[in-house]
Amino acid sequence: RLEKEKEPEITPLYLRFKALVYLHPESCGALAARAAAAEPGGTTQQILVGALSAVGTEPAQAALVGLLKDGAAPSKTVMLLIQSLGLSGKPATPATQAAVSGLAAKASDPEVSSVATLALGMIANGLAASEPGRAADVVNGIIADIVRSESKERTRLLLLALGNSGS
Repeated sequence: RLEKEKEPEITPLYLRFKALVYLHPESCGALAARAAAAEPGGTTQQILVGALSAVGTEPAQAALVGLLKDGAAPSKTVMLLIQSLGLSGKPATPATQAAVSGLAAKASDPEVSSVATLALGMIANGLAASEPGRAADVVNGIIADIVRSESKERTRLLLLALGNSGS
C-alpha cells in the first residue's frame, strides 16, 4: 500500500515569521523582497505574505503594497497579495486602500480586477469600526459603480463587494 507523503508542518515557521514581523518591523521590506523572489503561490511566498498580512501593521502593509506597485509581480503573486491585504482583518492603510482600489479600476487582467474589487469590500468592512468615514467612502464608491455598471456580470461583482463590506 502506498502512503501519501506528508507535507511539512509549516505552522511553526509561519509563527516565527509572524513574530519577526511584529517584533522587528524593520524586517518587513526584506521579507517582502524574499516573498517576491519566491515561487509564485509557493509555500515560501504564502508563509511570508501570510505573516506580513496577519500582523497588518503599517510597515507590513507598506511592504506588501510595494510588491503590488512594482508591477513586476506575476499574476499569481498579485492575486495572493490582494487577497492577503483584503483578508488581513486589520484596518487598511490609505496606501493599501489606494493600491487595491487602483487595481480594481485599472488592472489589465480581469481576474485581478475582480479580486481587487471584492477585496475593496473587505477593506471597507475592516475600516468600519475604526474609520467609519473611510469605510463609507469605499462603500459609496462601490454603490456609484453599481449605478454606472452596464453589464450584469459587473453589477453582480459589485454587489458581492458590497456584501463583503457588511453594508
